[in-house]
Amino acid sequence: MKTVLITNVFITDENTEKMVYENIVQLKKFGYPILVTANFLSERIQKIIDHCFIFKENLLFKNDYKHYHWVTHYAYYAGFQIQSTHPDKQIHGLAVMHALYKAASLADLLGYEYIVVQEWDNFFGDEDINKLKKLHQKLFENKEKSALVFSHDHEFYEKTCHIFATLIFKTKYFVNKFPYFSSEDDYVKFANVNKLYKFVPYEKLLHICFIENNKNEIFDLNHNEDFKLTDKNTFLNRNCNSLNWPKPCTKTTKKMFCKSNQENVYYCFSENISYENKNNPNWQIINYDIITQKNKINISHNINTGCWSLSSPIQLTPTDFPIKVIVDNQEFDYRDANEIYNTLFL
Repeated sequence: MKTVLITNVFITDENTEKMVYENIVQLKKFGYPILVTANFLSERIQKIIDHCFIFKENLLFKNDYKHYHWVTHYAYYAGFQIQSTHPDKQIHGLAVMHALYKAASLADLLGYEYIVVQEWDNFFGDEDINKLKKLHQKLFENKEKSALVFSHDHEFYEKTCHIFATLIFKTKYFVNKFPYFSSEDDYVKFANVNKLYKFVPYEKLLHICFIENNKNEIFDLNHNEDFKLTDKNTFLNRNCNSLNWPKPCTKTTKKMFCKSNQENVYYCFSENISYENKNNPNWQIINYDIITQKNKINISHNINTGCWSLSSPIQLTPTDFPIKVIVDNQEFDYRDANEIYNTLFL
């Protein structure tokens, strides 16, 4: 059965390049040719894959939409951790949808009858790979079915596809059912035509296209019941895209004003995530201005790549609010501590 495994990757630094390389070496154990879409691929990665599609554009969601689900991200450091709860805007989701459609179209042109879609930051151990291959065989052997996906109940979006396991489709079926978004305007038109009044992330879009109106054409499996991860070498969601952290964070730097688990104590935290210029040290200076009802506090962090900096404790009482925090010329207003969604736990 002519099948290709597709994964869309976004390499930002040496660590993500290493992760992609290790994951692809393991993915080759599925026994399928591998097609990678990416912003960049090192020579050693190109040598171990069969096809690649390099994108120069990086489509990101720029509009604000109503009814986002809230998500929590965690970061762990020596002596403390940070919990950030914020709307899940999935800024990079538009690029993922765009790349997946193009990859599937390329697979169709290359004559592949089936595509297996795999998240790039999931690493499956040998035992789980063998279990997934048996599930793939279930689709290969049933010509009346056109896809095999995993779904689950989401507390906000209701039914969605679970993308932490491989999804498999007849290639032409995917290309005919999945929308092509060349821009954010295409996404808005799709949402309006289909009367979608919540922000639609990638996982929900898959469910709308392949499950809601096509139940007889697919194998819709329950992730928790039909595929339980058991291999101790399986690691899912190994990389959180930096753009998922709330503003003023960027793709290279975390910049966070945090309340703490200690009453009336606050912190400024900065982390230089990756090199903008790999040939030189990449020092970044981050300035924080905290304007309270009583005074103005100035904090400056100067950090090299791979390093982080934590301010001294900042004492703020309820009478200091409302406050304004200014970082990189971006202003954030907080009427009280409850509006600060970053929490630092010592």
